[in-house]
Amino acid sequence: MMEKEETENVLKRRSYRSCISSAYHDVKDNLWTITKKNWRIFLFIAVLQAAISTWNASLSLGINYEGFDMKPIPLTVCGLLAVASDLLLMAAAFRIVNGRALAWNIRRAFSTLPATILFTLACGIVLLIAFVAYAMSSKTPENIPVWHLAIIALAWLPLYLILSVPVTFVYTRYMIEPETKLRKIFIHAYGNAFRSWGFIVVTGFLALLCYILTNMVLCLPDHVLTIVYNRAAYGTTAYGDPMGLPGYFGVLKFFTSLLNHGIGIYLSVFTTYVFYYIYQTVSIKTSDRKARRNRKEDCRQ
Repeated sequence: MMEKEETENVLKRRSYRSCISSAYHDVKDNLWTITKKNWRIFLFIAVLQAAISTWNASLSLGINYEGFDMKPIPLTVCGLLAVASDLLLMAAAFRIVNGRALAWNIRRAFSTLPATILFTLACGIVLLIAFVAYAMSSKTPENIPVWHLAIIALAWLPLYLILSVPVTFVYTRYMIEPETKLRKIFIHAYGNAFRSWGFIVVTGFLALLCYILTNMVLCLPDHVLTIVYNRAAYGTTAYGDPMGLPGYFGVLKFFTSLLNHGIGIYLSVFTTYVFYYIYQTVSIKTSDRKARRNRKEDCRQ
């Protein structure tokens, strides 16, 4: 288990494969210790996320099909609870890595929300400007096909992903270094992370791939029930057919979702370790660049 002193004082430069391997062994070798110290918060998060997932399934009945009965207020509440549960999971996972109190990590995790909103709004404004520019260049802006706008949005999505990658490093540093303030380090840390963009992308992609493959295998029952529920929803919204599902289906869906999110918690701990090792490597690279720059300045003098 990563001790607090080690987290603060020991940095090690790793390759992308070493980041994945070290994170895997940190979770596997300390699985019982992690569970013993955190089972209460893990259980609370798993139950909360399972309840949100089950509730959302009933609210979004047939959302992908014509005839969906929009329920904006319940969907908004459900979405806000989902965001809150994700931030709580982020805090619980970083608690294991940085060794600090859960309340401290919760405050830190939730304080990243305004920065995330501002960053997303800034990227959204760029997309809006692209829409307006295209409309102004069109001879008949009132008759622009929707699929034209969809193409612009799809072209914008890679740019958003490119710009979002360094934010993971910024948030990791903020969660690891207790003396930092997000508004003061954001721009500088973002710039340092952008210089290591390729390393972060490759390592993060491998971590995400491990997450998805493990989830697909271990959480297959929940995915199957989700597909069944979706097909039933299609028949209800598109053709007016009865759902045809047994009365206990909701309870069954809840417990399979509970298993899904319980496994997802440990996978989130794994990815948190991966990003902690990314943080270590990028920090060392930044220090090395600074040292080389200082040596060059000393030689010139």
